[in-house]
Amino acid sequence: MAASSLNLEPIYACYAAMSYSTPLVRTDFSDDAAWATIVDAVTRAAFFDDRDDIEPLPGDPDHPPYQPDITPISDRSFDGVTLEDLIQAWVPPERGGYLLLADARSFSEARAGEEITVAYVDLRDNEEARTHPDWWPEWRFGLSFRCATRAIAIIECNLGLANTSFSDHYDQQAPDGVVRWRP
Repeated sequence: MAASSLNLEPIYACYAAMSYSTPLVRTDFSDDAAWATIVDAVTRAAFFDDRDDIEPLPGDPDHPPYQPDITPISDRSFDGVTLEDLIQAWVPPERGGYLLLADARSFSEARAGEEITVAYVDLRDNEEARTHPDWWPEWRFGLSFRCATRAIAIIECNLGLANTSFSDHYDQQAPDGVVRWRP
């Protein structure tokens, strides 16, 4: 894949001042129904407890579910793109933020009715990690982890508020390499 052929403008637009949104980039165009399933799972509102529904408890309207700010991007210039392709095309990195990548694995999981995971990618230039590699030796530009869609809302919320860092979530990977949030 030629890095120069990627249309990065829809992603850059997500990082515009005063309108930050986390892009969900589609890299597989083989199944529109699977894409719809992935978008629904990633953008689903969530409570930060053990409920799987999005309905407030009766008599508790002050605690509505959290709606993650995710922008689905379905641009054919990303068809077949890998994380490495995207990182090579990413110039300049200071325009970055976080990104969700719905890849072939995500589509396979959606078609099979399995737990859907996406790649959660850090496209920010982490100057502290670059200048102090002993603090976080694993860091590199474009670092990512697989994330279950159930965990996206809480991760997106906490990264947006700077309550947690990308490394906090990266370090929570299960033995299978997937980050899952459980109350």
